[in-house]
This record gives sequence, C-alpha cells and structure tokens, in this order.
Amino acid sequence: MKNQVTYDDVSKLIDSKLEVFTEKLDEKLLNWKSEVIDTVDSVAREMNTNQEFREIVEDQIEEHKEKIMRLEKKVFGSVSA
Repeated sequence: MKNQVTYDDVSKLIDSKLEVFTEKLDEKLLNWKSEVIDTVDSVAREMNTNQEFREIVEDQIEEHKEKIMRLEKKVFGSVSA
C-alpha cells in the first residue's frame, strides 16, 4: 500500500508549523516591547534629571541676580534694570 498524505496530515503539519511560528513571533515581539519600554524609561529618567538640573540652575541664577542687584545698590547706590 502506498503512503498517502491525507488532508488531516497536512492540516496537523500546518498547525504545528504555525504554532512554532506564533511562539517565535510572540517571543520576538515581547523582546522588542521590552526594549522599547526600557528605552522610553531611560529617556524619561534622563528628561527628569535634566528638568531637575534646570530647576536648580534657574534657582542659582535667580539668587545670583539678586546678589548682584544688592551689591550694585550697595556699591553704586542704584540698581540697573
């Protein structure tokens, strides 16, 4: 008797291959998603650090402006605008 491939055999093979493909795709998508989230998290932390730095520098600049104005007033008797 000749070995014949039945519709069920082909269907099972296709299902099996599709399942393997789907699992590999899921794994790749999960890894990609993880990389994207890690990158976004890193960028967000950097932005937060930069914002904190700007706030500190802005406060220091304002303090220096006030000091300069007080010194100008003390030394020259007037403050430039």
